[in-house]
This record gives sequence, C-alpha cells and structure tokens, in this order.
Amino acid sequence: MEVEQSKGILMHAALTENTIWGGHFRHNQLIDEEGELYTCHANPSRFIESPKLEDVFNEVTAGISFRGVGRDHRRLAVLCLINACFEAIHTKPEEHVAVLWPTGTNANKESGKLFSAKARKPAVDHLVEHGYIEFKKGGKDPSGFMPGVVSLVIPTEKLYRLYHSMAGEDFCVKQHKKANRELIVLKDRNKKVMAFEDTEQICKWRNHLLEMNQVNRTHKWSYTNKDSKNVALSPWDLALQRVFLEGSFSTYGRIHCNAQSLGKNQRRSLMIDGEQTTELDYAGMQVALAYGESGKQGIDISTYDPTSDPYALKGYSRATVKQVVSIAFNCPTRLKTIQTLRAKKLEDLAGGKGNPAINGILDAIIQQHPVLEPYFFNDAWRTLNFAESSIMMELINHCRGFGVPVLPVHDCLICRVSDRYKAAQFMSRVFEMQYGFKPMICETQRASGESTVVDVDEMR
Repeated sequence: MEVEQSKGILMHAALTENTIWGGHFRHNQLIDEEGELYTCHANPSRFIESPKLEDVFNEVTAGISFRGVGRDHRRLAVLCLINACFEAIHTKPEEHVAVLWPTGTNANKESGKLFSAKARKPAVDHLVEHGYIEFKKGGKDPSGFMPGVVSLVIPTEKLYRLYHSMAGEDFCVKQHKKANRELIVLKDRNKKVMAFEDTEQICKWRNHLLEMNQVNRTHKWSYTNKDSKNVALSPWDLALQRVFLEGSFSTYGRIHCNAQSLGKNQRRSLMIDGEQTTELDYAGMQVALAYGESGKQGIDISTYDPTSDPYALKGYSRATVKQVVSIAFNCPTRLKTIQTLRAKKLEDLAGGKGNPAINGILDAIIQQHPVLEPYFFNDAWRTLNFAESSIMMELINHCRGFGVPVLPVHDCLICRVSDRYKAAQFMSRVFEMQYGFKPMICETQRASGESTVVDVDEMR
C-alpha cells in the first residue's frame, strides 16, 4: 500500500448540517431544541497512526478472533474511523458532530481504499464495545434507528478525551496515494460522481489546479483556533478541486477545498509562512456577473456603475437587498422566491409575512437594475456560478504563474499581505478582460471584519 503522510496535522472535515439525523436527535432529546448536528462522510482512504492509537486498537481487539476479516483490515478500518471522528471534532470542537459510516459490504467503492468493506462493521463493533463511540444504525435495515439513511457514528466523551490527549503525541495522518486524485469532478442531478472522457479543456483545467496546488504545498499555512493555538493546515486541506453539477461542464464549476470549511474568524487568522493574510473579494459579484454576461449578449449595460454598491436601495438595508437578490437568482419561479423570502422573516419586509412587501422589494430591485430581470426566477445560479468559477480559474492561473500562494473561496481570494497588490491587480485585470469593465474590489479588515473598497492603482 502506497501512502502519503502528513506528520502531526489533522485535516478539516467537510462538515454539513444534517437535518435528518439532527431532527431525530432533537425529537429524542439527544440534543436540545436549538442544537444542530454536523456530520461528515468518513474518508476510507485516510487513517491516523501513532503508538497511542496502536494501544487503542490492541485494547479494543483483545481476545478477538480475526477469522473472516483479517487483523490488518480491521486495524485500518478502526484507525480510519477514529481519524474521521478526530477530523469532525477538530473542525467544530464546540458543536455536536458525528460521522456517516456505511456498514454495507458494497459501501467502499472509492479509489485508494485501505480496507475491505467487510471491515466496516467490525470496526464499529470494536469501538462501541469499549465505549469510544455510539452507533445509530441506518441504511437498508428496517429495524435500524433511521432506515434509508446512512448509519451514524457519534464520538463519546472517551473519544473526546483521546482526541485531546493526542495534542502532545507523535502521530501521522496517512492517505492512500490513489485517493482524491481527480481534480475535476462531474456530478449528476443526484450529486453522484460521474465518469467522463477528458477533453483538451478539461486537461487544461486540471493542469492549472495541479500547478496551483503545488504552489500552495511549498508554503506553510496555519491559523489560530478557538483556544488561541496555532494550527497547521495540511496540503490535503488546501488541495483545490473544480466541481461541476447536473452532468454538465457548463453548470456550477466552483472551486472547492477542505480549508474553505474554516470559520470566518479562523480564515481571518490565516498565516502563510508566518505572514498575515488578507481577504480580497469582488463586491456585488452576482450582480456584476449578470451585467457582464448581458453585455456579452449585446444588451446595453451602460447604466451600470461598477463603482457603486449594487445592493444600495432606498428604504431597505443592504443585507436584506443582498439576500433578496441571491434568492431571486437561485429560485426557479417568482412564487418560490416569495415563499423562500417569507420563511426568512426579514425585519424590513413587514416581518416577512406579507407578499405585497416582498413583491415590492423585488419590483424595486428590477426597476433599479432592469438587466437582472431575465436572471431572476429561473435558476440563474447555473449561469452565474459557472461564470464566477471561470473568472476564479483564470485568476488562480495568474497566481500560480507568478508563484503567489492563494486560497480561493467562491468570489474571494485569500493571500499574503505582501501579495495584496499583485492579487488585486490580477482580480481587476481578469474581470475586465472578460467583461470590458473594472469590478469593485473590497478588502476585509482582520480586526473588525468590515469590508472596504480598495483602489487597485493606489495599493502599490
């Protein structure tokens, strides 16, 4: 088995709010009514290894016969599950976290698998018996806690103590060399990964991501956690992938990596080689993209002022206008938009209760920005997210060409303070080359979290 290793560094899990299991927990009073449950899928290509965890494995398998599923496969499955729990705890230490762990024998189809699927259930049994985890059975078994959904592993207090004890231990996180190698990911309408044939364009995208990842790997990335400790990011945290949806290479296309799951405060504490970073983003990106895409179609966009705030609308807060625009871009119909906004209960929309108030702000936005009307109420996210991701791909292509380490987060770019002029210059140039007008670029202040417009020409 060929593996890569990251010494003494835990990876961040891609945690999402789990409404199904979370609802089950609240209903059974396992968490309070206000609590949320965050889960991740355990990566079967990665495991954690240390003398202390070897002792744990020996403890949980003492006196066990290894008939059927051999010792090596059980060991890797146990260490993989412990690592997944650690990654979840590491990402949200003050939240309710759990790990999705299928136990069916057809569950492990990923490339770079470390152990047979038959080792999944024994790994759970060993850790449950010795009090490291609780297990909620889902899947196909009608007698399970939640038939039809993936089984859930919940870290116990004993596992939390083990996690905290690892801080002073010598350990490695190891990953199979064949794992997560595909930098271009295509998913169908059910968000399942699809196979595809390479084209010249796909190869070009893949090479740019690979080279950007190589640039980032040559630098030391770290952040400050909630305990004010400096935490290193592994190269796997920073590995960029481009994800396409609905079986189309012209839908979505956003760039993802695990480091994007850091909270805002943690992102603002990021350091590259011990140097502070800054956060640059395109202001009013979705509106700017809608104007830009309209201009490419020959529509007159001369009324658009890219130096003014597109979310400024008399009588409404900026936050409300921004949320309304985003929802209108992402909903398929006006009725669905109204229903979604009504559920938000926005304070300056008559408490979100009245359709007239919601229709009023929608009409006011369209009156101020007529170009947006064709993009509202028709799932424009497909067009706009792809346009945004194309801009960001070209942007990281500039950065990797100049050896500038960056972390893209949707329409935002995180870079060293010393690279801020160069990065902002690239952002302005790439957008203007695509759409013919300069974008507004904002910089987020580390201390206050407030964004201010920057003049690229005055940053030097």
